[in-house]
Amino acid sequence: MKENLRLSDLEILLKTLIGEEYQLFVFDPYLKLESDIAFNLKKTNEKAPLVLVNLAEEIVGYKNMSLTEFDYIFDFGNKNVNPNFKKTKFSYIANNDGSMRWVYPQENKSASFLNFYNASTFKAKLISNAIRVAFSLGMANLVAKSKFTILHKKELKPNKDYALLAHKTYSIFTGTAGLNRTALIELSTRGKSTHFIKIPIAKTSEKLIAKETEVLQQIKGKFDTFKIPQVFSVSNLNECVTTNEDLKSKARSNDLLKPHFDALNEMLIKTADLKKVEACSVYQNGKNNIAFIEAHAKTPRHDRMVRLLKGLIEQLNPEDNIVTSMAHGDFTPWNMFVGERKLYVYDWELSRENFSPLFDLFHFHLQTGILVEKVAFSVILNKIEKSLANPTLQKQIKKLNIDTDVAFKLYLLGVVSYYEALYLKQGTHSLQNQWQFRMWEEALLYLNRNEEMKQSINCREEFILELGNRLEKTPYAMLKMVEEEWDKISESSDLDIAILKGDVSGIKNFSTKHPLVIKSVVKEKSFMTIIQLFFRDGTFLSIDLIHQFKRKTLDMFSSSLMFKNRRRTGGNVYKPSLKNDFEYSFLFYTLNGADTPQKYQDFYSQKITHPEQDTILLYLNNKYGLKAKSFKSLFHYSSELRQKLIQELIDRDENRGWNRVKNNYNYLLDTIRDLKLNKGIIITFSGVDGAGKTTVISNFKKLIEEKYRKDVVLVRHRPGLLPILSAVKHGKEKAEKEAGTKLPRQGKNKNIISSLLRFGYYFADYIIGQFYIYFKYVLRGKVVLYDRYYFDFINDAKRSNIVLNRKFVKSLYALVWKPDLNFFLYADSDVILKRKQELKAQDIDVLTSRYQELFDGFNKRQTKGMYVAIQNHDFKDTMNAVESTFRKVS
Repeated sequence: MKENLRLSDLEILLKTLIGEEYQLFVFDPYLKLESDIAFNLKKTNEKAPLVLVNLAEEIVGYKNMSLTEFDYIFDFGNKNVNPNFKKTKFSYIANNDGSMRWVYPQENKSASFLNFYNASTFKAKLISNAIRVAFSLGMANLVAKSKFTILHKKELKPNKDYALLAHKTYSIFTGTAGLNRTALIELSTRGKSTHFIKIPIAKTSEKLIAKETEVLQQIKGKFDTFKIPQVFSVSNLNECVTTNEDLKSKARSNDLLKPHFDALNEMLIKTADLKKVEACSVYQNGKNNIAFIEAHAKTPRHDRMVRLLKGLIEQLNPEDNIVTSMAHGDFTPWNMFVGERKLYVYDWELSRENFSPLFDLFHFHLQTGILVEKVAFSVILNKIEKSLANPTLQKQIKKLNIDTDVAFKLYLLGVVSYYEALYLKQGTHSLQNQWQFRMWEEALLYLNRNEEMKQSINCREEFILELGNRLEKTPYAMLKMVEEEWDKISESSDLDIAILKGDVSGIKNFSTKHPLVIKSVVKEKSFMTIIQLFFRDGTFLSIDLIHQFKRKTLDMFSSSLMFKNRRRTGGNVYKPSLKNDFEYSFLFYTLNGADTPQKYQDFYSQKITHPEQDTILLYLNNKYGLKAKSFKSLFHYSSELRQKLIQELIDRDENRGWNRVKNNYNYLLDTIRDLKLNKGIIITFSGVDGAGKTTVISNFKKLIEEKYRKDVVLVRHRPGLLPILSAVKHGKEKAEKEAGTKLPRQGKNKNIISSLLRFGYYFADYIIGQFYIYFKYVLRGKVVLYDRYYFDFINDAKRSNIVLNRKFVKSLYALVWKPDLNFFLYADSDVILKRKQELKAQDIDVLTSRYQELFDGFNKRQTKGMYVAIQNHDFKDTMNAVESTFRKVS
């Protein structure tokens, strides 16, 4: 057997193909059975059929039992032939994680299992059509993950229990993992599905299936605008059997169409009832679910959701009247087909009476936006508002006096608290669950009016705590981490994490899809992945996931050292041994030509005792052929030490021969990726003297360096490749000093020729110098800040002692480098004159007007760069506006 078998998949195969009762025996000499769920293999009575699962290549008997003693043999080795048994061969198509998704007898030549599939997106249609083509061409093996054979004395459950339901073959959909998991058997004849049978896999799904049977019987013939499946009972009361509608003329839709609105409207009209908010089942269940989450919260995210949900309840008056109505509960594109005049709606297990109004409308848009379209909450909200304006529905909303804001809050209270409690019980979360968490939290933050509560959420800190919980599932070690606990990590610290390469993807998905993250930047390298996270509250975090320890083309040392000798702190953080952590730090900073930062010097000096320091010094001297005199000397950069390290690493097997070729190739690819993904940006600040540019630029530079850990280059006015003209007469140092102290706009030049020559000189500096700036700084990932830019020549050429036509100077901007982000800071003339009395009020007003006109025009016509005007009256507001804009383009 090539593939492993998951215990969860085996459970579904047993319940759908054998039934509830069996005695199970597993022959698994190569440990192919993965225990991904808690499932008792010995749970049934002695009279139940004997089932053997063979996970070896061949088997002739099981312990003291011959094969003929078994009633069923699940043979995953596919080598047994026994004339006393019937034989049914199966194939299955897998989910992305390798688990079974669709299982079908190989005699099923029509791919009828695709009738389960929601093929409403382009990708889904492509997959569906590809599978159908493969089946029609007799090449079904191309799409199957694997196959197995069942040898059986008795008929398998689909043919035994459903013999009276006309069908030729069948297929099985294994359902969505979790506490509500339900398997679905599809019966078909010549490719057309005739019946669907729902089979509970978990205890909670038994209740849901019973509920669906009850609901379908209650609403039979009650509604005219939509059709429901016909339901009837079979011998097993835990199952729900429904008929299938002819769906050839029907399709799925990710948008609400007329049949949807007609169905929603009719349900509202026929089931509307007036109650108190506190009597609405959504409100009652919501409060119960919140209490459960609060009592069993495991992560900061659960605590945060409790606070947000309670904040939502505070906005609802339990004594207010509200119209309640019946709801489907999972009114989504994958649970219905759209006909010319009617909907065909199935999967009613979450249906309830006494729900908040418009529940299904909100759910349709939320679930479609999260799981199918993957759009922002603002887009979903816009679709909801458009749907609420539908004339048919709007008439009913007004007639019943429905407050749509209250209805939406009740919907979120109900659905978020229900699934949060369910997933908390479940324990494991899929990638789709993470998408839901993110959107729900965004919606709750949007609706929550408790600003104090919203501001109390430190997104960076709470994310780090949740990341610590997530890392418990995988081997890891925190590098150069001076703190002992997750919640003690300083705002200025990045996270460097040693991790296995196979676990990088999971941590990356967890981080980038996290509810508190509004933007993420991922940079992949051959040896590490860098994740930059921008949080809702303006905080920032950079994470390095390192699976191989390299510096350019050199392999430094084996990553296994970090896991082999790791230790656990009292704050439940895994770190490498102090020896290995110091070794990594020493190599990292020395090979990068830098001293060890002071905070790490202090940390290692305090944590490593003097005897241990001597041991580590001896270890490093012997391992790398060094002659360091003292432990503390290793903190300080030495070119001689660096060259010795490089030579020692070059001579090692991991950096020689074919390994050297691979290392050089990977470094070349990493360099190309860096040039593409790690480019810096150019930002300019303009404005009249006294507008506050110097203060803003100084603080913004510090912010970028300390918070976003980016190198900043400050440039005044122009690239500066050519010196200012007065340097010819006074020398560069004296000329720059005079330029900084001299009042602006004091030049007496009125000659066009001299102005052209002066402007031509400075313009040449822009044309030539822009390439210098780009290649020296931007391509190396630095942020270039210009204190003034070419816009001064357009708007205030007199400042540079130039008198030229403004339109002429502006036209030449077409040849000048377009910065990524341009800020124009302005203030009222009276405010500026209080700061600086260098210009007249009239001049300030004229220059401000010119800049605003210029930036407005560039915003409309320029395709590259952003042009942002900010009124700088309040310094804090200005810095917030500058930073938020920077985050959008960084």
